[in-house]
Amino acid sequence: MSRRRTRIPNIRGKALKVKDYSIPNLVKRFQFTLVGREMLNGRPSLVVDFKPLNDHLPVNQFVDKFINKAAGRVWVDQEDYAIAQAQVHLTQQVNVLGGIIGAVWKFNCGFTRLRTPEGYWFARSMDWHLEGREVVVNRIVDYHERKLGEQKIMTTMVAR
Repeated sequence: MSRRRTRIPNIRGKALKVKDYSIPNLVKRFQFTLVGREMLNGRPSLVVDFKPLNDHLPVNQFVDKFINKAAGRVWVDQEDYAIAQAQVHLTQQVNVLGGIIGAVWKFNCGFTRLRTPEGYWFARSMDWHLEGREVVVNRIVDYHERKLGEQKIMTTMVAR
């Protein structure tokens, strides 16, 4: 299935990079609760709920405002300890420059990852929904992405 990319001109900013947030930095911001175990895509997983540890978390970069108000559920693969699925939402509205430039009052995001027989994880689906205001214009943005019909890449040896 081919994907068509659409640029949304009103969504800008620096992309969140994994190196910007170490696992210990993220873990100390949240309270985690193991709520059960489930089979997910044929693999055993731990189901963990998370919510902000408190209302006074550090804000060093703009994206911290969003991370500090995130809560949800993650499914952690019991064998690899990789996040196989997640559902995340904002617990409170996030204002941009005190609400003058804009505000995000609703954000939900979910993704599912699958593991190949060779042990590689890839994103199978991603969905998010955002409701907010940019200066004086209200925005609702929905994003859906699916990867279907995955095929193993076969390489051939070329004799020299």
